[in-house]
Amino acid sequence: MKAMLSRFLLRDFHSLQSRYAIVLGWASELPVLVQMNQLPEHHRPKSDDPDFWAVWSGQDNDGEVVEREVDWKAIADDWQQVDAPAQKQNLEKNDE
Repeated sequence: MKAMLSRFLLRDFHSLQSRYAIVLGWASELPVLVQMNQLPEHHRPKSDDPDFWAVWSGQDNDGEVVEREVDWKAIADDWQQVDAPAQKQNLEKNDE
């Protein structure tokens, strides 16, 4: 039962909206979905969650099609630190 419950919870964590949490363990015999209170405007973070759906669907907030160019080579090089030695040399020159 524990393994099945764990798989179920892990599968659905990504779909939790902001201000929601699952309480489990010593605090509750069964998992419980809770919703946190809305913070007053002056206590909220100065940024919102990114609009992933707009990016995935290729549309802006008004439903207009948006072309997003991605330089996959530059991203892969950054992840793999392909230019890391050259960047390190540039940083060392700037420190002198």
